[in-house]
Amino acid sequence: MLRILAFIVLLLSMLFLPFWVLVLLTFFAMIYFFVFWEGVLIFFISDLLHGISENKTLLIFFFSFFIALLMLIIIEFLKKKLNFRSRKR
Repeated sequence: MLRILAFIVLLLSMLFLPFWVLVLLTFFAMIYFFVFWEGVLIFFISDLLHGISENKTLLIFFFSFFIALLMLIIIEFLKKKLNFRSRKR
């Protein structure tokens, strides 16, 4: 239920709030939830709505989608490496 609510909040923030708010909310959601693919989907939709290809981004139309995908992979890797649960000795 909380995951669905987070997706709806991200969807509304994509439509009505500045981009940097969406980036921060998605980053924290990717840390909080287990494999938050919805964040990558939000950036894909954002690129479809607002994305334009420029020479600065090497003519990649889905630039923030690829950044979000890379960010998800890195966060999930770090979550596995930084396991804070108590270990048996």
